[in-house]
Amino acid sequence: MRKHTPIDLSRPSRESQARDSEADKRRKELQKKLMVSLKARERAQRREIYGRRPKTSKQSPGQKFREEIRKEIGTLLSADEAKQGETITRVGTELLHVAEHGNPEKLKIFIEVGFPVNWQHPMTGQTALHVVAACQARKALRALLNSGQCDFLIRDKQGRLASEIAYLHGNDPAVARLLGNKERKQAEAQGIRLTRRSSSE
Repeated sequence: MRKHTPIDLSRPSRESQARDSEADKRRKELQKKLMVSLKARERAQRREIYGRRPKTSKQSPGQKFREEIRKEIGTLLSADEAKQGETITRVGTELLHVAEHGNPEKLKIFIEVGFPVNWQHPMTGQTALHVVAACQARKALRALLNSGQCDFLIRDKQGRLASEIAYLHGNDPAVARLLGNKERKQAEAQGIRLTRRSSSE
């Protein structure tokens, strides 16, 4: 009687190796096609969202980014009156997000398109000035100051000025002094008695 010899699974046959390599090759080709298709779809969606048309002239990545942000904000701000409040909140939240990351170039785009830099978050009452003061984002702070539109006397929901945020959370005494001086000058110009906390506290 013939004995049954078990198959050695640790050594696949040449035929099975060839089959596996062929399957791997097909899988990689399908993955590549899928990625190309997804990228093409993403480009089409971006053109639809931002209204971009293919251009013959080459643009640098920075120019493309600025153009896209401008168009996005312009589209949001041109919403009908019924959706204006929701639109402003959406764009304002994006402004604070940009301020948190300390990107001065993006902040300049918001300023250029006329978005109010003193917009306050409905929940926290913070402005972009509060946010950059908390994050030690000096370049972003410079962009806001150069706009000439900052209201230094705005307090958040806890009654804190931007200078206090810079000192307490930003751990940046130099920026706290700078903002403190600007707050005092603005208060004097408006005939306001400046306190370090709101009177309700």
